[in-house]
Amino acid sequence: MSSRPEKRKNSFESLQDQLASVPLKNEKAREVETEKGQYAIFAVEQKYKGMIKPLTKLLRLKQEKKYRLDGLSLKIFRKIDGKITVGQLIDELMAEYKLTFFESRGLIIHYMQMLMEKGLVVIAAF
Repeated sequence: MSSRPEKRKNSFESLQDQLASVPLKNEKAREVETEKGQYAIFAVEQKYKGMIKPLTKLLRLKQEKKYRLDGLSLKIFRKIDGKITVGQLIDELMAEYKLTFFESRGLIIHYMQMLMEKGLVVIAAF
C-alpha cells in the first residue's frame, strides 16, 4: 500500500475542457438595485465558518455583501444563463469588440475568476 496520495484528475486539464465549461449564476445572489442597463448591484449571502459562525450576530457581522457590476462586466454577467459555455462567451466578445482569441480568453477567464471569488457564479464541467 502506497502512502502517496492518489493523483486526482483535474476537471479543467485541457483547453477544450475549459472552453466547454458552463458558468452558472449563484441562485442565492439577488439583484437589489439597477439603473436601466447602466449598472446593477447584486447581494450575496456571506458564509462564516468555524468559531465565527455562532458569533455573527453578537459581532454584528454583515449577513450579505453587495457588488456593483457595470459596463462590459454587467453585459457578460447577464449572458450567463446556465447554457452558454465559456468558449461561446469568448467568441461573442471576440466578434463584438474585434479582439483576438487570446485577448478575449484572457478577459473572460479573469472575469469568471473575479465572479467566482465574489460568489456570484460557479463553473461547471460537463
